[in-house]
Amino acid sequence: MLSNTQAILFDTADNAIAGVPGSTAPGAAIQVGGSDGTNLQAIHTDTSGRQIVVGGAATGAAPVGNPVYTAGFDGTNVQPIHTDTSGHPTVVGPGATGAVPIGNPVYNAGFDGTNLQALRTDTSGRQVSVGGAAAGTAPAGNPVLSAGWDGTNVQTLRTDVNGHLLVTATTALLTSSTDAVTSVASSATNVQLLASNANRLGATVFNDSTQNVFVKCGTTASATSYTVRISAHGYWEVPFNWTGEIDAIWANANGSARITEFTA
Repeated sequence: MLSNTQAILFDTADNAIAGVPGSTAPGAAIQVGGSDGTNLQAIHTDTSGRQIVVGGAATGAAPVGNPVYTAGFDGTNVQPIHTDTSGHPTVVGPGATGAVPIGNPVYNAGFDGTNLQALRTDTSGRQVSVGGAAAGTAPAGNPVLSAGWDGTNVQTLRTDVNGHLLVTATTALLTSSTDAVTSVASSATNVQLLASNANRLGATVFNDSTQNVFVKCGTTASATSYTVRISAHGYWEVPFNWTGEIDAIWANANGSARITEFTA
């Protein structure tokens, strides 16, 4: 039958058996089919007409039947492309690591602006990198510099002309606004002037005795084991941020030690 100069196919019951691609299939449409071994089965496509293919076994399962593999060619025979258990293709180079290249191996390469250049490595496979400018010259191009972080922005690490890293100390100067003034009576035997104190920033000792006092940064002072001998009415500042115990012993008991300890 001719309609609007187009040929339309009908079956003997006047049912259309042909349709327009992308439109609903006529009830008696002729479809391309396959056989499941017993019955005919229509070949499925997506909405764009692309054929939907299902393998003979689920992903990750052993092959069954005669599945169609993606394959390559070894020059003589077809060889299936191997994958790991996640489906990633397993690639083996034509030469062993550390051996001279053979055949036509595929290198990782870069572009020098005109030609491809193979990426170079040392004999351990570590990539060899060359900066955009020679050492000791002004930066050229867009060199990658070593950098640090100031808490907000990236900052380039600075060096001197010999390439030595320049370091600026940022440790705040410790100060004290807290003090404790004590007195310890003189003694001809060892006596503790200050106990160990991790918060101590400094301390002073004034000897108001008429006798010498032997003061030790540590325990058990004596006339032969001491840090400093303070003469009568002498004054001493504890050095080196010492925070441990301080002991003392006088030549003869007379007067006291007047102590001031400064803490954070």
